[in-house]
Amino acid sequence: MTSGPRPGFQSSSIAHVHLYAKAVPHAVVRTLEDRDHQLDNDLSDVARDIRSPG
Repeated sequence: MTSGPRPGFQSSSIAHVHLYAKAVPHAVVRTLEDRDHQLDNDLSDVARDIRSPG
């Protein structure tokens, strides 16, 4: 459960991620709570996913 967007937080609709997941069914899709659409300029979670064995 999320607490909702932070003040000044801009976000895309979660529906968009579901559209992308449907369009690219082999992709791994993960949502990160409490992060803006640019991941708060922190790509460490993305890098960790790329490095981890599939």
